[in-house]
Amino acid sequence: SGINAEYGETEGYCPSGTNWDYHYCNECRVGYALKSDETDCEACPRGQYRSRGMSACRQCAPNKISHGGASVCTPCLAGTFANDERTRCVNCKPGTYRRTYMSRCESCPINQITTYNKYCTSCKEGLTPNTDQTRCVNCPNGTYKDKTMLKCADCPRGTIHNSKRNACVSCPSGTYTNQTVDKCVTCPRGTISNPWKSACDGDKYYWKWSAVKRNVMIDFDPKNSIEIRTTPNYIVRTTPDYVKVGFYDKTNSSVGAAVTIRFSGVPMYYISSCSREYTKFPVQPPSIRGMDKIWRITVQKSSDVRIIIQCNGVEVLNMWLYNQKTCYYNPYSFGTWRVDDITQLMFSSEDRQSYYYRFFKSDVIPEDGNPCPDNAYTVLPECAG
Repeated sequence: SGINAEYGETEGYCPSGTNWDYHYCNECRVGYALKSDETDCEACPRGQYRSRGMSACRQCAPNKISHGGASVCTPCLAGTFANDERTRCVNCKPGTYRRTYMSRCESCPINQITTYNKYCTSCKEGLTPNTDQTRCVNCPNGTYKDKTMLKCADCPRGTIHNSKRNACVSCPSGTYTNQTVDKCVTCPRGTISNPWKSACDGDKYYWKWSAVKRNVMIDFDPKNSIEIRTTPNYIVRTTPDYVKVGFYDKTNSSVGAAVTIRFSGVPMYYISSCSREYTKFPVQPPSIRGMDKIWRITVQKSSDVRIIIQCNGVEVLNMWLYNQKTCYYNPYSFGTWRVDDITQLMFSSEDRQSYYYRFFKSDVIPEDGNPCPDNAYTVLPECAG
């Protein structure tokens, strides 16, 4: 019956959890408790336990179980948890884990997967967790993840992920890509890839790249834009580096116009006769590992004068010079920028970032769809020279 005689009390004064058995108060042995009629002992049901000194069976604590007639409950192992009835341990759901000290199964942090539901492991660069966070898989096509990133990000336009998917690289000349195409695609016949390899153009062409010479006047038509190539990664020296271009008239006199880009950490700009100090670009230039930066500077005049700067196809500045909010030095600097008088430009001796330049002309349709018109240069190798 599971009764042990241990008390010598008189009938009617037995402690709770014991019963009178003619001469003694009897307590049920551990793992058992009195029946409801207090006539005999019965085993504690599954999911409950009773140890010495307890008057009745109690449910096991969270993440502990029993199999009936138990004096103590058994903890669930790591990677499992107790069901509501505390009768069995169940594996954590895919993508969740539990250590023995945790009260419940929890989801792994971002960029991590579960290992045997016991702990989480980070995915290496180029890899990302699958939907249920049970294994690491390649970043999707057209995306990448380096060792500093927690999730895959889209490659900038004109680039594609490398074989390890931990960086983006520029498409080869004569090819292009974009956010909807996950590989470099050959341009159709009669077209060329633009400098950022984001599209193929049949109605634009570019003059040949020329090496930058400083303090030398260069003929320039302000109806065109100038494109300047700088190194893939900004070189940060003790003193800042610059792209610095001034504009001049036919007498070699400055028209009061110059554009400066400073490299010292975050790139900043300064517009002569307008800026009060070096200022961060409203849109930060894209950072693409291993890819030259192509800066396009456009002086646009219609009813006013605007300075437009692009970096690798991203517009980072569009400044209206006749504006008291942006032109701190002289809100009427559009009068100083005598665009109609500009016939030349010059790279300053302070410019240590520019190493090639060319002019960009739009709205020109090559005859017969020829992508290599006379005196022009495209990014196709057969057009170089």
